[in-house]
Amino acid sequence: MEKIRFKINGKEVEGNIGESIMTVANRHKIRILGLCYCPDLEPESSCRLCLVSIVGREGFFTSCNTKIEEGMEVITSSEQIEKIKRTNFELISSKHLKDCVNCRRKKNCQFLKIGKDYNINLKKNDKHFDCEKYQFGPSIIFDSGKCVNCYNCIQVCSNQGVGFLNIEKSNGFSKIIPSCDNDKDCVYCGQCLSHCPSGAFREVDSVLDIERILADKNNYVVFQFSSALIRSIEQELGRNWNISFLSRVLKKLGAKMIFDTSFGVDVIIEKESKDLIDMINTGRDRCLFTSHCPAWVKYIEFYFPEFISSLSKNRSPHIIWGGLVKNFLIKEKKINPEKLFIISIAPCTSKKYEILRPELKVNNMNPVDFILTTSEACTLFEKNKSILKNIESETLENVFIKSVNAYDSNEDIVSSGIKLFYKKNTGKELIGSQFKKIEDVEQGVETSININGRMINVAIAYGLGSAKKILEKLKKNPKAYDYLEVMACPKGCLGGGGQPINEGISSKMDSSFLEDINVCYDNDIIQKIIGIDEKNFKEICKTNYSLSAKGYIKKI
Repeated sequence: MEKIRFKINGKEVEGNIGESIMTVANRHKIRILGLCYCPDLEPESSCRLCLVSIVGREGFFTSCNTKIEEGMEVITSSEQIEKIKRTNFELISSKHLKDCVNCRRKKNCQFLKIGKDYNINLKKNDKHFDCEKYQFGPSIIFDSGKCVNCYNCIQVCSNQGVGFLNIEKSNGFSKIIPSCDNDKDCVYCGQCLSHCPSGAFREVDSVLDIERILADKNNYVVFQFSSALIRSIEQELGRNWNISFLSRVLKKLGAKMIFDTSFGVDVIIEKESKDLIDMINTGRDRCLFTSHCPAWVKYIEFYFPEFISSLSKNRSPHIIWGGLVKNFLIKEKKINPEKLFIISIAPCTSKKYEILRPELKVNNMNPVDFILTTSEACTLFEKNKSILKNIESETLENVFIKSVNAYDSNEDIVSSGIKLFYKKNTGKELIGSQFKKIEDVEQGVETSININGRMINVAIAYGLGSAKKILEKLKKNPKAYDYLEVMACPKGCLGGGGQPINEGISSKMDSSFLEDINVCYDNDIIQKIIGIDEKNFKEICKTNYSLSAKGYIKKI
């Protein structure tokens, strides 16, 4: 790709054709103020805090949407630029309800950084113009008093193929509101949270409920989490976290047992490979969709009900594992069901909706009782940071973490399923299968494998916008794919709405986080958990999906 060379503050830099000044500056560690900029969205240039000047040109330019040119000279700061930016920031700040203590962005807040740059004291302001606060189902809260009208949420919701958020204009002012249209619904993916610069969106809080449960020593509390979340927790809390440390912290807080959600993934892989074999052997010409992601399931149920029959009947991994563990503890360990609580730590806001789905109940009990998002988990740990002292003395008894075959990404899960499927059909190991980008699908990959002369086509989509394109493709050609994995969030699970706001978080885990694992768990217990009769197994692990009614929206 042809490079463009130019200067920023006298420093020679280079970028690619079509890139903005802001994009190149960020890559070269040159800070330009900005509140509304998101690298994965088209710039709205609404905050006007990223103003720069260009030598030889009159006026000022928003660096987020001004394209670079060969030989241009950019100046990011001058007395006049700073005066305009300060005025712009003061105007934005005056409309923003400041409640920093309770804000999910407090660890990585551009408002606070910019206020410090301009020596502006951002005190809490309780008195505020009339503003509305909404709750979307059991998952998301939107506080319009914190909204700065950057419209990032509008754009990302549209990109997701959902379009649940609207702009309402009245008397020269505009505000964000949820859609009241019966054909628009929130799927609780939480991308509005991860793209909001002002903390106007947050998850429905579960921390206080979980603290209450942990405080009662008569309760039997079980946690499960994916080891891939360790990186996010470490980056948010700023210390060396690893699997053993996190497990000890949870034990200190009152957990009786701790599990790796990967055990549930193992069950899913086994069951879905069998389902795919059955589908192919019976000659059903339709694609099998995974149902791991609750936002994806709700998207199908509400927006594409004609594909409901394609959804796998298998529940998601943490729901399966929660159900199996509850079954084991109640029947084998005689734990009182009313005192038994399963808590999943997850990067996902949609799981707060999922755990309340009535069709997932087993013996009138929810398999998982609470979802603690990664962001909420960090809040819980910070509130109880006194327990971190001498944490090494806490035992790892009843901690069940996989040191091998843990899954780093969604592609790892699908690849493992394909390998098992291939081996069951051919008796051989699958070698050399690789995913390639799907043409015209920005975040989609595909692969094909030859099973005894029949080509099995597999696709993975990251983000509902990409998934929608594949669905349109399947409408035209139902045989285009045999197996489709979808994660509602464009960066996969680690880009979920329940993640801490941190630009450095990757979508793939660094394997070094597994190196500390020295937990020798009793494999007999794992075998007892999964070793139940087929009837109970089906009741715990299988479900059905149906046309979804519009979720509730309430003012709070």
